[in-house]
Amino acid sequence: MDRMAVIARCRKCGAPLDRTNQFCPACGTPSELAFPVKHEDAIREFGHHEAVLQNYRAMFLVSETFTASLAATRANVPGSGPLVAVLAAVGIAWLAIWIIVTVLRARVVRFFEEHDEDGALMRYHNSVERPAHVAGFWFFTVVFPLTFGLLWLSLLLFAYRVV
Repeated sequence: MDRMAVIARCRKCGAPLDRTNQFCPACGTPSELAFPVKHEDAIREFGHHEAVLQNYRAMFLVSETFTASLAATRANVPGSGPLVAVLAAVGIAWLAIWIIVTVLRARVVRFFEEHDEDGALMRYHNSVERPAHVAGFWFFTVVFPLTFGLLWLSLLLFAYRVV
């Protein structure tokens, strides 16, 4: 490595760093962090916020399922169109809140992954959990809300005898 390519030294082991590496080639510490977080703190906060994220997803799933099942039981009753419409409005509002809250909470989880001073959380994420994280994002933030959105549309159409 020539002297012009070296931009800094690793804050952990002192090895020379260049622009091409995200992590120190000697010890694996991230090469630059805007807000480094001590590894112990990052692990604790990551675990806490990941658990909160999963709890939010579970709560939204239960509330959507309950509201949709209540609407489904009333959809076939004559004159219950307005009730189903109200339940659909509540369910669709929950969908919007679900997406916003889980995306914002996932950003907090990612912050602690990316700003761990040792880089261990991000290396673990990149090498082991990347497919699970991507699948979880698509499943809980895209597929489930889309499925419930289609369910609400079909319940409304059924309640108002359109189909």
